[in-house]
Amino acid sequence: MVKHALLAAMAFLAATTSALAQAAVAPELRQRAWYEETLHDLARTLGGAHAIRLNCAAGDYTLFRFMERLIAEESVTLRPTLENAWNEGFRRERAMHPRCTSASQAAEQTLRDEGARLADGLAAANGAVPPTP
Repeated sequence: MVKHALLAAMAFLAATTSALAQAAVAPELRQRAWYEETLHDLARTLGGAHAIRLNCAAGDYTLFRFMERLIAEESVTLRPTLENAWNEGFRRERAMHPRCTSASQAAEQTLRDEGARLADGLAAANGAVPPTP
């Protein structure tokens, strides 16, 4: 009887420990997933703004250089994802705005504002001030 009680207590302790460990890890994993998703959104947004910017201000690589610095700061495992997101945004906006027009300039400003919002969110989550693109 004591043996069964001991086994039951050990099983309960193991299950409780496992649940507590999962609960402790889950917020960190959720935070990491949010961080990577937000980085992805930022890369896509900046890629789109850059595509329009090249049409309206040829030779302006400010956003491109900002993205290069961001990629250099991130994990090497994120680099392909961020590059793909940048290219996705670039291609989408280039197709939608092949020439510089007032509508494309408004779209660029919207994308830049969204990029700033995303960068501010990332910085706030990490307790840092975001660099200015």
